[in-house]
Amino acid sequence: LQITTTTITTTTSTDIPGEVIDFGPVAGDILMVIGVAYDDVLNLRAAPGPRQDIIGTIEPTHLGLIAEGETREIPGAFWIKVDHEGTVG
Repeated sequence: LQITTTTITTTTSTDIPGEVIDFGPVAGDILMVIGVAYDDVLNLRAAPGPRQDIIGTIEPTHLGLIAEGETREIPGAFWIKVDHEGTVG
């Protein structure tokens, strides 16, 4: 008798800063930018943290960001993954 086993391994990217937490909007929620000065923009970043690449900007009081359902906790802040007009960050 020969027994064969198969192990499936999944990996999680450790390249993304922060820890995923069970907090924040769920996927599909529509969000609005708040707390940004009228003459400034919110930077849309590729990953959590102020040193990550800026991949877009969002006007203050913009309504229509779509939550992707992922929130990460980084030191001093939360990062919520959103879709802004087709750009995810």
